[in-house]
Amino acid sequence: MTDSGFRPDSIRGLACPECGVSVSVTLFQQQVLYQLAWGVPTAQIGRLVSDGSVPRPEDQERGAAAIRTVLRLLKAKGRVQAVDTACRSALIVPPTGLRPPSDGIPEDLLRVAELLAIGMTRKEIAAHLDISIGAVKTRFDRLYDMLGVTTGDHAVFSLHAIGILPAHHPCLCNGDR
Repeated sequence: MTDSGFRPDSIRGLACPECGVSVSVTLFQQQVLYQLAWGVPTAQIGRLVSDGSVPRPEDQERGAAAIRTVLRLLKAKGRVQAVDTACRSALIVPPTGLRPPSDGIPEDLLRVAELLAIGMTRKEIAAHLDISIGAVKTRFDRLYDMLGVTTGDHAVFSLHAIGILPAHHPCLCNGDR
């Protein structure tokens, strides 16, 4: 059997491109970030924490614990903001080759995506844009349909992949979140 070189305790650290403050994650934490980016449910991430074979009742809590650790490390309020931060910090790399929808993405949808990416809730987005929560939900539904995704974290990952995000760089180090 050959050695794959994988070490669960290996550290991957990268510095903020603007200020040089570094963030380090283990390879396991990086794998959790990729799972988040692809919109994988919490219980499925929990199976990654265990041996990954048979679904178990404790998978939900194990997944939640792994996600909480990553959120704390990246100073993120939620899954979507963690994915955005990981993409901006190059801790995870979006796939190449994705193309934006042929008609482009309307400005109103991009605005809600940017606000979601920086960690705002739907309620906060509605208040910020002075629209109803229902209007925010409708915009997310339209965005998800255009991108072919079903979750906010996967939408943000896809927007990074097609080069629409980052529009700005809210850095971990300066409290710009």
